Amino acid sequence: LPAITLSLPVDGRDQHMGGFQSVRDVTVQIDCWATSYAQKKTLKEAVIAAIAPAHTGNGIRFQPATNIDVAPLNERVETQMIFRDAIRAVLHFSNT
Repeated sequence: LPAITLSLPVDGRDQHMGGFQSVRDVTVQIDCWATSYAQKKTLKEAVIAAIAPAHTGNGIRFQPATNIDVAPLNERVETQMIFRDAIRAVLHFSNT
């Protein structure tokens, strides 16, 4: 630690009469793990700064993330405190 993990709890595949929509919405969960509160806070702020603005890379256009929520999930493991924030957000993207 520190570490960041990414999971996709919801991967929507919206369709219309012509097939799949070109813009996709995906809910992601990004967990920030650390052995100190300061490390966790630094990771959390870096993740939010990375997903909040629009971005284009590798032929994919990302719109700004929406519905950004943070839940603290700190836990004690034996004699050590593990600091964890779970960041959930909806990412909107399409091929350029």
